[in-house]
Amino acid sequence: MFFEIAPTGAIICTLIGLVFTALGWALWDEIRAYRRRGTLREAIVSDVRVRQSRKQNSHTYQPVFSFTDDTGAEVERLSLISSTAYDFAIGSSHRVLTLPDRKKVLLADGVGGRALSWIFIAMGLVTLLVGLQAIAGYLGA
Repeated sequence: MFFEIAPTGAIICTLIGLVFTALGWALWDEIRAYRRRGTLREAIVSDVRVRQSRKQNSHTYQPVFSFTDDTGAEVERLSLISSTAYDFAIGSSHRVLTLPDRKKVLLADGVGGRALSWIFIAMGLVTLLVGLQAIAGYLGA
């Protein structure tokens, strides 16, 4: 056996691995939907929501974009991804991808969402494999 983990810990590790893998996959699938079916639009930053980290002295930013939709109406949509790099000036122009059935937009030139989804998937798979390996060790013992 590679890892000495209590049976309860092995089960928890496996469940956490499943959750992280599922979240990563869902985020990757959502980003893929925007990239495949999204409409590219020029949007103006109308607001930026700021979240301060409790443990670190850092902030994440989630911009709100304003743009004209297909019906000619002016709409505001929150960014799908928040990032430390999204500290955009109010009034700045950016390219976003929109989907009519979604309430958020994806920054067209951003890569953070894809990287984040792969990080979640990788962390989930490693944690899942550790948990499954520990469970297999108990079942085989």
